[in-house]
Amino acid sequence: MLLSLAGIPLTAGFFGKFYIVAAGASAGAWALILILVVTSAIGLFYYLRIVVVLYQQPSAGHRAHAPIPLRAPAATLVWPPLL
Repeated sequence: MLLSLAGIPLTAGFFGKFYIVAAGASAGAWALILILVVTSAIGLFYYLRIVVVLYQQPSAGHRAHAPIPLRAPAATLVWPPLL
């Protein structure tokens, strides 16, 4: 999904951006094409940072947090259920 937003080839986002660039080139809107390319590169940078964080190993000093016990709200414990 993130790669499609960045316009990586063989994704739907790539084909969408390709047709926008082709239409802009035929209309001579070179400034808009440049803006599209620059913002796509910036977006790709941020999208890849998310992917890197997802797959990197936890550091040696990292300690997992204990799970927080969940409690049901009092309103859900009423029987028979109110309609």
